[in-house]
Formats: sequence, C-alpha cells, structure tokens
Amino acid sequence: MEFNPNDINDTNIIEPFHRVPHMKSDKKNQSQLTRCSYTDTISALIRKQQGVRVDKIGFKDVDKKMILTPSNQYNPLKDEWLLVSPHRALRPWSGQVETSAAEVVPKFDPTNPLCPGVTRASGIVTPEYDSTYVFTNDFPALLEEGPEPAESDDPLFQIKTAKGTCKVMCYHPHTNVYFTSLCTKDIIAIIDEWINQINELGKTFTWITQKRNCKKRERIVFENEEWLVVIPYWAIWPFETMVLPKRQIERFTDVDDSQKLALANTLRIVVAKYDNLFKCNFPYSMGWHGAPTAEKLKESQPHWTFHGIYLPPLLRSATVKKFMVGYELLAQSQRDLTAEKAAGLLREQPNIRFS
Repeated sequence: MEFNPNDINDTNIIEPFHRVPHMKSDKKNQSQLTRCSYTDTISALIRKQQGVRVDKIGFKDVDKKMILTPSNQYNPLKDEWLLVSPHRALRPWSGQVETSAAEVVPKFDPTNPLCPGVTRASGIVTPEYDSTYVFTNDFPALLEEGPEPAESDDPLFQIKTAKGTCKVMCYHPHTNVYFTSLCTKDIIAIIDEWINQINELGKTFTWITQKRNCKKRERIVFENEEWLVVIPYWAIWPFETMVLPKRQIERFTDVDDSQKLALANTLRIVVAKYDNLFKCNFPYSMGWHGAPTAEKLKESQPHWTFHGIYLPPLLRSATVKKFMVGYELLAQSQRDLTAEKAAGLLREQPNIRFS
C-alpha cells in the first residue's frame, strides 16, 4: 500500500511529545485524539505504508509531505546532493545523553606546545606573547618551495604542483581561556590578525570560495545588525553553520569597524550556543571563504560573498559524533537531523555560555 501524505489532514493532526493511553471519541467529546511522540507518529505512518491498518495520525507544525519521505537536497556551491533521512529517528539506539566530565585546565600547561616558553616537537621554542600569535606550521601540508613533479602523459593519472603555506594562530597565551570568555577587544584583535594574514598571504596565494544567499528564516540560528548565522540547507554535519554578512562584502579585508564589533559578538555567541547544546567544550573546525586573491586581489568580484563556516562533529551528545560511514564514503553525504531542526535546537540555547 503506497503512503499518501494527503491522508494526514488538519482534523487528524495530533499533539506530539505526549504519550497517553488511546482514547476513543464519543458524542460528548468529538475532539479527543490519541497523543504520541514524533517517533510513534512516523512509526504508524510506516506501518500504514506497509499495509498495516492504523489510526490516522499526524505531526503538528511539520510539513506533512516531508514527515516520512527522505529527500535529496542540493548544494549549489559544490554541485552536490545531500540525502536527508528524518525517519531514521525510529532507530532504537539514539546515543547516550550525558554531561561530560568537568575538566580542570591550568593557566599554563608545560605539555602544551602552544604555551609561551614551551619547546615544540620541531625543537622551536614558542616565544612569549600576550595576545594573538601566528607562526608557520612546523609540519605543514603545503610548502612554498619544492621541485616540480614530472609531467604525466597518461590522461587518467594527472599530477600538478601544489605550493602554499600553513599558518597556526593562537588566540590567547593562557590555556584555560576559551573563546566565549574572551573580551570583545581580544576577539577584535583576532579578527584584525585574520585580516593581516589575508593581506599578507593574499599577495601570493589564490584563495577560492563560492557565494551563498540564505532567505529561509527557519534555518537562522542568530542574527544582529551586521551578521547572520544559519544552518545551510545542504549542511552535512549535524550542527554545521554559516556566518554571513548582511552588507555585501567580498573579502575579510572589506570588513569595517562596525562589522568587526558585531562579528566579535556574533562569534562569541555562536560558540556559546554550541557549548550550551551538550554542556561541553563543543569541538569544531572553522574557517573563512573570500573572493580570489593573488593576481585577482585588487579586482572587484561582486558575485562573491565573504562568509565563515563552522564544521562541528557532535551529533547527539558530548560523546556521540557523526562519522562518514560506508554509504557516504561510497555514494553521497547523508544526515538524519534536518537543517531546520538543528537550527531550532541551537537557536533556543542561551547566548551566554553555561558555567
């Protein structure tokens, strides 16, 4: 029996997240309906699709046509499709939900190679610093100089040179200082250093990015007068976010003082919301995309929009992470949690980090 989303109508939509015994309606109370959880709702719909007779039920405030159906969602930045499978909430195991153990972090850690005065694995001593500190990675993925690879005459086995540099940037000399505890002045110093690096490296290296424009407010996590934080429609990681300027800018170097101040507050709030979600120091990778540099540094690129990306791995708790499994490695990326649901969970978190 084929499932028809139209079977769910306004008269049989029921309130979710409350589990009570089934109640049959009578002449005195024609509006009594079974209440059930989201999982129960989907389970009933799947049983109906399989031909098992069930009472008509639905899920309030959810797109009726998307309540069960997996969908492919398009990422125009990479010309890729993402599989979204919200019905996988039916799985009997959903991961542990627990508070991570409290960690006592010292102000100075002699085992931390990024602390001032500590000798790194390369033998270089990290100098004394009191704000942001930038150095070239001791073990970089790219090198500025090196021999050119031999050309290949086989069209299937092509090779070309890869040159560049890798920088490490320390936000603060104290190990026990988290991003959310930095004052606005310190965060602006970080933003200024990001801009300095783009000015320096952009003269030599070409950085490429892509444009994105978000209009769906249901995926907004936070916004202020200058910046918008959203879960992208095509997000692969459960709580992946994108930081976008409300005023069109092409590169980090275009950010003015007003945008810097608003960005400092935005970044602090985003990280606080991440930490508050599972009451832990939420891990993430984060970076910025701007218009091409090098020979294009001075060119106007109005079709580019400068933006940042957070890519955090946590899925259901402080200890449960998303992993790229066989299907994703062999076919396409997939997520269970919809972008809209993830945005709602982050949006409702406080703007100040838990203590």
